[in-house]
Amino acid sequence: MGIILVYDITKKQSFEQIENWIKGIKENASNTVETIIVGNKNDMTDMREVPEADAQKLSQELNISMYEASAKTGNNVPEVFEAITRKALKFIESQQVSEKSKKKNIHVNLARGEGEKKCC
Repeated sequence: MGIILVYDITKKQSFEQIENWIKGIKENASNTVETIIVGNKNDMTDMREVPEADAQKLSQELNISMYEASAKTGNNVPEVFEAITRKALKFIESQQVSEKSKKKNIHVNLARGEGEKKCC
């Protein structure tokens, strides 16, 4: 499981809440949850209230990856989702698979029957 904490780089108050959010995660989520911090609106640097260096410092203190992105322009958005996915998969791969789950198989039948449409 992964959590993406997003703050607004143009609103220092949102950045100041990150430590409270982390505390809430530690209190309420599994200790196996992967977390990253994302500063949104990096397309609005002229209105920036949160220096990137401050966010990097906090992420290092918390030992959490940090990105800046823009939902408006799409800048770094794929990288954010790829990063949290990689972290979650890395964790899953590091866990031992129980004997019970080893015995479960999922079968997918991709064959089409006669007369079925190819698409839609």
